[in-house]
Amino acid sequence: MRPEFINHEFLAMLTREEKKELINLFIRESGIAYDLIQKYFDEQDLEQLEFYTHKLKGATKSLGGLYIATVAGKMERELKENNCPPPTQLNELGIRVRQTHQYLRTLM
Repeated sequence: MRPEFINHEFLAMLTREEKKELINLFIRESGIAYDLIQKYFDEQDLEQLEFYTHKLKGATKSLGGLYIATVAGKMERELKENNCPPPTQLNELGIRVRQTHQYLRTLM
């Protein structure tokens, strides 16, 4: 399985160590960002929720991926209109983060 959410061409240009470092950094930072998204969702802190949703979207795009960024973008649009995204979007984002992490670990 070669999911479309990762830019394999970009990763192929990296040395094994660079790829491992980038993947570990992404897994750590995106995990922290998602945990904070959950926290601010529960607290209904829309400003912080928008900040960390945007951060997660940007980090995902840096890997050339849209799998997480698509859902994060939907949530960000809701937040820009001062609406809290529905819980289904948060759940979908969590599933996509976990699936992406799982897949990335197979590449190291």
